[in-house]
Amino acid sequence: MPSTLRENLKRALKRPLAFSGRSSRGEFWAFAPLSVGLPLFAATVSLQLELGFWLVLLLTAAAALPLFAAGWRRVQDTGTYGSDAIEPWKFFFLALVLGYFTKSIFLWADTQISAGADGPTGFGVMIAAALAGIPMAIGAATAAFAFLFTFPQAAALTLLPSDTGTNKYGPNPHEAPQ
Repeated sequence: MPSTLRENLKRALKRPLAFSGRSSRGEFWAFAPLSVGLPLFAATVSLQLELGFWLVLLLTAAAALPLFAAGWRRVQDTGTYGSDAIEPWKFFFLALVLGYFTKSIFLWADTQISAGADGPTGFGVMIAAALAGIPMAIGAATAAFAFLFTFPQAAALTLLPSDTGTNKYGPNPHEAPQ
């Protein structure tokens, strides 16, 4: 007997931070819009309040935990390691951090040169910025491409049907008493 959207959402909301067990496709997709909206809302509000990069990153990551937990359980329902669901997000956050440092390095260099660092000092600032900033920019771009490459694979795992019967992560959510 198929579950309703309301039942699926209630089941997901009962365990927003649980990384153990299994979640059906219906439960995951009923919860996904809410769990995607929460970190986007947190990031938007944090940026509007000008809380600073690190606090925005921390609040956004904390708000994304229910999404990560739901994805983790959903992927475990297919018999796959739950960590496969959140694998792309490590690349996403790495790209953000490296991008932030890259921006900071080049802004520092621009500030130094604008403040009058010329001649050998200005040249040294440009060399230091290039030596530190270019590899970080390459790292940020590589992490961003890794996210774009791995995200569709992780998203596809959430579309797979449930393993029949009990798997190593628990009973089938369609067969288990709710």
